[in-house]
Amino acid sequence: MFAVKGFEMQKMDQYMINNVGVPSAVLMENAAKSIVDELSELYPLNQYHQRRITIVCGTGNNGGDGIAIGRWLIHLGYKVQFILVGKRERTSKDHQLQMDILKVLLKGSDSDSILWVDEDSFDANQTMIKHVLCHSILTLDSLLGTGCNRTVSILLKEIIELMNEHSETIISVDIPSGINSDNGKVMGAAIDADITYTFSMPKIGSILFPGTKYSGKLVVKDIGIFEEAQKVLSQKVEILDQDTLKQAVKQGAFKRQENSHKGMFGTLGIIAGDSQMLGATILAVKAAYRVGAGLVKVFVDTSDAQILLAQVPECVIVKKDSSKAMSEQLDAFINQVDVIAIGPGLSQSNHAHNLVHYLMQCDKKIIFDADALNIIAKNMEWLEEKKCECIITPHIGEMSRLTGYCSSGILENPIHFALAMYKKYNVVTVLKSARTVVAPYNDQVYINTLGNPGMSTAGSGDVLVGVIGGLAVQRHCLSDAAKYGVLLHSYAGDYYVSEKNMPSLMASDLIECLWKGL
Repeated sequence: MFAVKGFEMQKMDQYMINNVGVPSAVLMENAAKSIVDELSELYPLNQYHQRRITIVCGTGNNGGDGIAIGRWLIHLGYKVQFILVGKRERTSKDHQLQMDILKVLLKGSDSDSILWVDEDSFDANQTMIKHVLCHSILTLDSLLGTGCNRTVSILLKEIIELMNEHSETIISVDIPSGINSDNGKVMGAAIDADITYTFSMPKIGSILFPGTKYSGKLVVKDIGIFEEAQKVLSQKVEILDQDTLKQAVKQGAFKRQENSHKGMFGTLGIIAGDSQMLGATILAVKAAYRVGAGLVKVFVDTSDAQILLAQVPECVIVKKDSSKAMSEQLDAFINQVDVIAIGPGLSQSNHAHNLVHYLMQCDKKIIFDADALNIIAKNMEWLEEKKCECIITPHIGEMSRLTGYCSSGILENPIHFALAMYKKYNVVTVLKSARTVVAPYNDQVYINTLGNPGMSTAGSGDVLVGVIGGLAVQRHCLSDAAKYGVLLHSYAGDYYVSEKNMPSLMASDLIECLWKGL
């Protein structure tokens, strides 16, 4: 399933209007009817015909959607109260069309079921608004829609706060009012919806945090926009969810031939980190084996070899030899493996610095994580001069160091930063956060919706490196390895907290839960 920015959805609407010939009023009617069908099931008329539904509308097309929804509900026999917010003269063309139809239905524009509120009349009507909201079974939010890209006005902020405080249930039309549809940012105040019915595709603002918290249950409704309208999209943003992963399993993305041997499933090479952080290497090795790597070789100090073997007897040890040049040893190791992972537990020593620089000059597939990224951040020219094909897996802080932008700015627009990193340096980028973003190639972005706060724990990123590396050596291209690696990793976290009914976990729990439930 794809997600779109608000202006991209508007471009698709315009394509249907201008190229297909579907009037905007038809799209609005389709949108309204799709929500009315849902409301009729949630609130059966025979049970709720005496209860009131309040619809709060702005002056734009989102408000027009709300008026159309209310008109249908009245037609079906429901009691509906409209609260229209803003100056009457500022209504959009389609909003005015819906108002004209509503007036005919109500046989007069001064009906008691319509309350207009603007900056001048809000104080006088505040008590009435509270009363209406408190005595309604449902408040339908149709205030702002996808066009909210600046801080809401004082009037809208007060209306939003009243709706949140006094509504029994809130359903938002397309996106909760006050949420920026492009990045999920709260624009001063936002509706805290129980359900959001969105049209054609989810809006990115309802997928990313904090917008996703305000959207409640997100339901996508088909309003008749043709698939060919997607060609106007300048950016493809695909949602990664449980269905994505299960569909990949069903289609055989991870299937192994019956007549097989370990040589068919690749060799992952891991550069072990600092002795005091050897656990990170152990987690990565175990995760790589669990997802199916045929062989995992670890380049490690002689003094750490026995510890590593004691924890993971399956791994193959390649000991560093102090009597030989490091470049000679690295070349031999590189030639033995298909993909290399470096970073977990690495440290930022001079030795680590030299390792990372040397690897960037080799013709190999490499995953850079953790301290490897911190080293690269101090030497960004390496990315421009690299010869390797690589994946980088920064968390927000590491991306801040790589780009020089503040963490808060990156959190507000992770898609932009992940895609910009790919475009500038040609690196598959896995930007880790509560909504991990994967940018695998030009103008294609994935947003992962799986995972939970329990995964915010030491070693979770090391497991992810092992999972991605273990997939990459099995003939998965780096793009697919990154996408499916993120999915498998977060699905394992969700499986664990669900099965154990626990709010948190250890990184090793993720390894044990890989593939379970699929």
